[in-house]
Amino acid sequence: MEKSAAKNKKFIFGLLVSFILLGICAEPAFAKKYPTYEYVRSLSFKKVDDYFFTAEDCSYILDIANVTPENVTVYVNTLPAHVSFISSKKEILVPEPGSDDENGTRIIMKLSFSQPGSYKVNAIDVIVNGIYYRIPFERVEVLNNPRQLVPELSVKFEDGHVLSNKGVITARSGDHIRFTLYSKYAVSIENISWKVPENSLFQEVKSFEFITEAVDKKTFTPNEVPLITYDWQPLKSATYSFPEISIVALSYNGSRSELVLPNITFKILDARTEAKVAEDSYSSVYAYAFDEPAEEENHVFICDDAALRKIRALREKERRSVPYFTEAKKERTAYEEYCGLDNVDDEASIPLGIVSWVIFVLLMVSSVVVFLLKRKIEGVVVSVAALFFLIHSVFYTVSISERHGVFKGGLLSPIPEENISTAVELSAGCVVSIKERAGNWLYVRHNESYGWIPKDSVYIIR
Repeated sequence: MEKSAAKNKKFIFGLLVSFILLGICAEPAFAKKYPTYEYVRSLSFKKVDDYFFTAEDCSYILDIANVTPENVTVYVNTLPAHVSFISSKKEILVPEPGSDDENGTRIIMKLSFSQPGSYKVNAIDVIVNGIYYRIPFERVEVLNNPRQLVPELSVKFEDGHVLSNKGVITARSGDHIRFTLYSKYAVSIENISWKVPENSLFQEVKSFEFITEAVDKKTFTPNEVPLITYDWQPLKSATYSFPEISIVALSYNGSRSELVLPNITFKILDARTEAKVAEDSYSSVYAYAFDEPAEEENHVFICDDAALRKIRALREKERRSVPYFTEAKKERTAYEEYCGLDNVDDEASIPLGIVSWVIFVLLMVSSVVVFLLKRKIEGVVVSVAALFFLIHSVFYTVSISERHGVFKGGLLSPIPEENISTAVELSAGCVVSIKERAGNWLYVRHNESYGWIPKDSVYIIR
């Protein structure tokens, strides 16, 4: 009896030990996985499509592994100007075959943009398994909706022919003028024809594949697409307009239109006449502004490093001068015109800003004195004048404090990276307003264009 009881105890003890060992071994296999804090913090909403367009639903996605949708809550915060919330949706994210991950959650966020530009949407609040996170969005470049765009035509010249600031190309009779036509915002080119200009030899050099093979209408590229290259040889000195070329394109909205040729004038000199070249230096740039060159169309100026530094110096001089009492602005505009630049923004005058604040303080003191003398009407008038100068002083001070510089020329990129296909090229000498800095990149504005440029490609105006 005692032996039987002892055997039962040993059996029960061995069975308990077996269950404990089995539980320890099986625990890793059956343990539920949870996303770590560092993992979720590293996530961001990514754009779904290569391009975002205005007036369309634009989708971002966020994939979170090892957490089911019922354990994820999304709160949308304030959105930037021109951005509207459309919808958000959660769905089960099935892991890739062979992955150790469990089912996760995919968040699909749809936004709409009313204006083109570069956007960095504010981070939104996401709660995962009861823990609060702020998940950012990647910066995106929003383009004009291609269905609302009319196909465009541009031209690029070879063999050293340079287009002047007034849209004139100067060459000599017998010269070969080779140029390539490019289209933009066209699905396909349906027809190209041309007429040979008078007193000229004109021939097609190369026809690109895009002419004969229409691309998929759903495919979009913001880049210029080469169409055809011509070689034109004017045989007689005269003034020519652009050769008559007819190009019919199919747009993204299905309509057909004839592309507009660029407005370019060709001044063809006699082969025995040498084109005039502008002198390297001028004794007075201000005096040059009032010169009347005999052949202004022949003037071609290369905006080199020395010219860019001089533009910066002239603009810094303008900032430290008083308008209407010095010739700093005229000297600067004359030199920029000589360089073929058309910078419309003037420099805000630091002395004028100081004078504005001084007038405001004097008017405020005067208004107090007038009210103490119980002259209410005069006091109200002086107070209104003081308020006007206060508003003017504040806005003018903001204008003075805005950082800007002279761009050395190059690409304006939608993101701070090199070799971006959607980058816009800006000419050397244009003035850019600096909005933000990230490492060795600056986020700038030029007219209505925004983008990133390398920090060392700008001469800062101080």
